[in-house]
Amino acid sequence: MSNTGKTYTEEFRRDAVELLISSGHPAVQVARELGIKIRDRPFI
Repeated sequence: MSNTGKTYTEEFRRDAVELLISSGHPAVQVARELGIKIRDRPFI
């Protein structure tokens, strides 16, 4: 089975985690704000 999901750079992942921690918002909300679809593979 091939992986057709979007890939994220290490920098994007670090920034996403930093935003998640500093914002205090739920992960689903932060993901939505970053344009990450929930059905995409985990970005963290």
